[in-house]
Amino acid sequence: YRQIWKLEEEGSDGGLAVGTCHLDPICFPTWVGESNGTVRLIFSGSLCSGQLTATTAVDETPYVMTANHCIATQSIANSCQFNFFYRTPTCNAAVSAGTTITGSDLTSTYLASDCTLLMVRPTLPTTAYWVGWTNVNPAVNTASTGIHHPGGAPQAISFGVKNAGSFPCGTPGTNWNSLSWNNGITE
Repeated sequence: YRQIWKLEEEGSDGGLAVGTCHLDPICFPTWVGESNGTVRLIFSGSLCSGQLTATTAVDETPYVMTANHCIATQSIANSCQFNFFYRTPTCNAAVSAGTTITGSDLTSTYLASDCTLLMVRPTLPTTAYWVGWTNVNPAVNTASTGIHHPGGAPQAISFGVKNAGSFPCGTPGTNWNSLSWNNGITE
């Protein structure tokens, strides 16, 4: 996560100091749905990324998946702001402020896998998108895409491949994958 109170000191683009190799997700129309499901989280003076996550019941429960190192308590979940569509509205245009809603319930959190599941309380924007998932371990060299808010900046997209069978991070180590980005980066 990134401390937002120091952003003004670090950069000149609205106070956000981020790398220069980021790609605009709106320039890749295949990924507009997933872009509509990626959200910037603002909480306790910090920023993280999250995704509106689909359920197996396909019932549009407003679950947002993020990291445990970002949000791990109900008090932080209560005050968390969810900033949808903080990105460019058209390819390489000026950034839109997006739509912000506040408040969620901590549904589940687990330090060992660095995972937190929140349920957003307010009504979601009408064009929000539920991002799919699978518990199948992808094969090495499987194409991979990530949409995120690097350092709290507007959305960026990265493309790469899975480069290892497992990654020794967390417990158990076999539940993690390592990626090599070949277009765009993550921060």
